[in-house]
Amino acid sequence: MKKSILIITLAMASVSLYAGKFNIGVEAGYDFSHYRSKTTTTTYNGNQKIVEEEYQHAKVIDETVKYYENDKEVRKDKKSTSTGRLPQMHGFHVGPTFDWRFSDRMGLGLRFALDYQFLSTAGGIYDTKDERKDLKDNDIKAHTYYHALNLPIRLSYTFNLPQDWHIWVMTGPKFDIGLSFKGKATVGNRTDEVDYFSGKTKTTIGGKTIEEEDEYLKYDRFNCSWGVGFGVGYKNFNFSAVYDFGLSRNNVLHEQNFGAAKSEYANYNNQLQLTLSYTFPVKK
Repeated sequence: MKKSILIITLAMASVSLYAGKFNIGVEAGYDFSHYRSKTTTTTYNGNQKIVEEEYQHAKVIDETVKYYENDKEVRKDKKSTSTGRLPQMHGFHVGPTFDWRFSDRMGLGLRFALDYQFLSTAGGIYDTKDERKDLKDNDIKAHTYYHALNLPIRLSYTFNLPQDWHIWVMTGPKFDIGLSFKGKATVGNRTDEVDYFSGKTKTTIGGKTIEEEDEYLKYDRFNCSWGVGFGVGYKNFNFSAVYDFGLSRNNVLHEQNFGAAKSEYANYNNQLQLTLSYTFPVKK
């Protein structure tokens, strides 16, 4: 998947070399990031194979159980249940933006940027709103912070409207490189810290520190997603909205149980970005 995305991106960039119009600018905006998870458990019983898939998103768990006999699917059961957990963070992005129109006569072009992104949440990334309220009521200080560089590359088509207005639609990949992803909680004389990129945790109680490593807390620094969105502009001022669907598995765990069952758990990062930008014409 990552290789295919890279090939498509290079092809888009190559086409842009023949651009007829180029603009640079600056942009900033609001970010909402949330994770969705998938757990797959495979169990074997003679010639029967049972595959259980669980998707968690937006406070709902969707479960599908598939039954196979001699590698042929014979039954499938589905159900949904409510859950209180959805990892999510809020923040902003800011950086230079580029609009490369392939030709003055056509609206097809390439929009890309290089943004610094900051995300945070008051609590752990898996805390619910009720749990965060409990933290506050019990005087527990907890925060999670995420810093990254974003490189969105969008193929766009712009429609010019009367009186200097224009709208566009766009789609394409976004690559994120994590710089720092850490959480910290303090209550009384105890402080718990976690580095989500290394999986290392540190607990300090009364001046004594205990350091450990937990693979369940380890996330990949690199994230690849695919976004779809739209924009509207007046002269050199623009507003856009893009939703990116996570393609990279940020947090993957494999677990083997007694040789009869195998489980895999994976996290994917989805993001919504609302952006305001101003562009400076460079080439007519």
